Amino acid sequence: MLLSHDRSEFDIICYACNFEQDNVTDRFRAVATEWRDCASMGDSELATQIREDKIDILVDLSSHSAGNRLLVFARKPAPVQVTAWGFGTGTGLPTIDYFLTDEIIAPESEHHMYAETIRFLPSHIPYMAPIPSPNIVEAPHLVNGYVTFGSFNRIEKMNDIALAAWSEILNRAPDARLIIKSQALGRETVLKEFAARMTKAGIRSDKFELLGGDPQPEHLAKHALVDIMLDPFPHGGGVSSADSLWMGVPVVALRGNTIPGRLSASVLHALGLNDFIAGGREEYIEIALRMAGNRSYLKELRSSLRDRIIASPVGNPNLYVGAVEYLYRDIWTEWCSAQENPTIS
Repeated sequence: MLLSHDRSEFDIICYACNFEQDNVTDRFRAVATEWRDCASMGDSELATQIREDKIDILVDLSSHSAGNRLLVFARKPAPVQVTAWGFGTGTGLPTIDYFLTDEIIAPESEHHMYAETIRFLPSHIPYMAPIPSPNIVEAPHLVNGYVTFGSFNRIEKMNDIALAAWSEILNRAPDARLIIKSQALGRETVLKEFAARMTKAGIRSDKFELLGGDPQPEHLAKHALVDIMLDPFPHGGGVSSADSLWMGVPVVALRGNTIPGRLSASVLHALGLNDFIAGGREEYIEIALRMAGNRSYLKELRSSLRDRIIASPVGNPNLYVGAVEYLYRDIWTEWCSAQENPTIS
């Protein structure tokens, strides 16, 4: 959003509320119309500054994460207030007018649960691909002769329910293998404990491989080892799934009952990959097995997924930001109309 706004139509005033400064900070500061370091400001002082800056639309990027400034938003320093991108869910604050997301994360049947009004974007997650990114290589099944499943998520998400489903997939695809990669597995004690959990779940030791963390370029390159990613559930991946798709590896995901369980489904839906989204455990297993048996489709996806991301609002900043700018104009027009005609709300 910060890098791709139309500067002829929008002024971007940034309120930086943490003390860390790095090259990303420098990059954002360089593209801001105004940049204010606000980490030392109290909530009332910051709210006063925002009013003095005459902000039209104030966007929260932290929600309930550490260092948030929700008490500033509670003071309503801007006429229109929005939350998006930084946390993944609503805030519960009635002074924040809108939560920007998509129809997978917040289906209309659940809108009554939010303090904010829901407005839809093309995708909940806009993906900013790492630069440089490794090149995509051939699907490993073409070399190995068998399909390799994988999951490159935090092991905290890999509960016994997910492991049991993965065990059933491997038992029904006897030549398949599974690679689990997580930073915590770089610690020997964690590695041994998790290997024991895998065995307890019924996955033979010769069917799985456990890998620890790597710097980002090497981590992305390790996707070359995997044909199909298995999203954990009920807490699924988010950026990890987008990384996999960027590296040409499709993701089987279960569309869960909570936002953390819908992030992967959101990305897949935005890319038109609804055939990888399951509504329940049994469908999840069936999709994984069906895709493992369709190796020509896996090969085609491997070579086309990155281009599909680049051509979509998920990975094309101009398309995504353009959609957000259209929405900003719409909600600003609504606010202005409500001032002219107070019966409109």
